[in-house]
Amino acid sequence: MFRRVLLVLRWSVPVAALALSGCHRRVEASEETSVNGAEASQAALASADVPRPRFDEGAFRLSFEARGPYRAQSQANAVVVLQSKAPFHVNPDYPLRFKLSPNSRVTSEKTTFGRDAAKIQPAQAELTVSFVPTAKGKLELVGQLSFSVCTSEKCLVEKRQLKLDADVQ
Repeated sequence: MFRRVLLVLRWSVPVAALALSGCHRRVEASEETSVNGAEASQAALASADVPRPRFDEGAFRLSFEARGPYRAQSQANAVVVLQSKAPFHVNPDYPLRFKLSPNSRVTSEKTTFGRDAAKIQPAQAELTVSFVPTAKGKLELVGQLSFSVCTSEKCLVEKRQLKLDADVQ
């Protein structure tokens, strides 16, 4: 028992002294950048949840484009365009998918569009979203794209909320 107390004291005193002495390590510029980079990444993730017509980020560009003109009660298409930036490429093995959010101003045979609606090339993927506008006026389509871009060392698996504003005649 006495040995156990001595062993505990032997290790706890130096550890306590280190804790009380504090850390006086200088932060290097590269470490500050990585902290600021982490904050920027968190800000980018938060902005990824806000539907937008375009995203332009370090590894890719993304847009939701009208292929109009649009007419009420007529078949229509919009295109989601993913462009990778060097050294990244579009991941051909990832299940590219766009899920259309519910909208009373459109009808669609399906709400999820996948590889069968896509043209995938190394530097770009285009995914066609088909729908029928139900009435004239302003139309807002919103959906989430799930995708991946890769380099030879790593892959990024991403999701972005996209929005398309259009006029229906």
